[in-house]
Amino acid sequence: MNAPQKSSFSSLGISCIIGVVTLGSILLLWHTGFPSLVRSGPSKTTGIIWRLRLIDAAKQQWAIEHHQTNDVVVTAEDLAPYLTNVVPNGTIEPVADERYRINTLLKVPEAELTRDLEGRPKGTVFRMDKIILPNKSLQATPTSAAVSRCAVTPAACAALAPAPLRNGVATACLSSVR
Repeated sequence: MNAPQKSSFSSLGISCIIGVVTLGSILLLWHTGFPSLVRSGPSKTTGIIWRLRLIDAAKQQWAIEHHQTNDVVVTAEDLAPYLTNVVPNGTIEPVADERYRINTLLKVPEAELTRDLEGRPKGTVFRMDKIILPNKSLQATPTSAAVSRCAVTPAACAALAPAPLRNGVATACLSSVR
């Protein structure tokens, strides 16, 4: 007679294995993927530059409504009504304890770091178009990198610059060569 054959795996054993593999996969994803999802998002540097753009836009709107075109001093109180739709109370709150300087109408606003932030030392100045380290020269931006590689002739300088910057870089080279 044939003896009944025992199956090597029972359905309970298979479901236990599937459960352990599933639980292991979830724990692995939780451990490796979740922290990066929590920390993802805009950097604090991006937040600072965004706030500088808000200040500059408010300055421009103030200038239009008050018919100002020259180098006048603009205060935080002047800008508050133009910022209330974007930020509470019309005041720019720091992201990382930075100090904002509104500056005059013709000068772009600035933010100065009061502590190290994302690899940048205390005293670093942010503008909308460049970042200046304390006691150092201008960090590499498209215009400054091209100007620093300028040859004697403006044509050689313009050839080094990206197409949208060629006119501005050639002008900067002319002024730096003379």
